[in-house]
Amino acid sequence: MKIFVLFSLVAILYILFILILNYYLIFKKLNFLTGFWSFSITLVVHIYLFISLLTSHINLPIIKTTKIIINKNLIFDIFPVAELSGGGLQKSVEHTVHLQ
Repeated sequence: MKIFVLFSLVAILYILFILILNYYLIFKKLNFLTGFWSFSITLVVHIYLFISLLTSHINLPIIKTTKIIINKNLIFDIFPVAELSGGGLQKSVEHTVHLQ
């Protein structure tokens, strides 16, 4: 249980760090509309990663694939990926962009 709480705290701190970094880079360097969409997608991806890691840690069914439809020409597919590395099983989130 202590590992689960520690993992949750580290994940929340990581998400906050990424969001603050992205806020600075996106809103300060890009125009507002582009920055807003980039920031929103980054937020959704990191929250999705956090939820998929938590659900897999407590052995609940993992969320499969999520579609984010910005408009009819821009669709993001987000899905969790498990990979074996030297340190064991790692989970990450990949996304594909469909431009039509």
